[in-house]
Amino acid sequence: MPELFMHMKPVQILIALQSNSENYASTVAKIVDCTYSHTMKILEAFHNEGIVSFDKKGRVKFVSLTEKGKNIAKDFEKIINRL
Repeated sequence: MPELFMHMKPVQILIALQSNSENYASTVAKIVDCTYSHTMKILEAFHNEGIVSFDKKGRVKFVSLTEKGKNIAKDFEKIINRL
């Protein structure tokens, strides 16, 4: 898991998820300027670690941070603001 956070895109994805209430993977990909497939790969890894949850409504899959994910996103946001 630590290797995920050694890259900027996963951190940007966490912060993007924190700032928006209803998130689609494609929207998050556009916000962080990343391909959809790479974004989904990161989101799946986050899901496996309990950082995000998926809620499928019809054909749309919503992504949201879990409590664990919210805490991690806040911590990264603090670190980025300090830099």
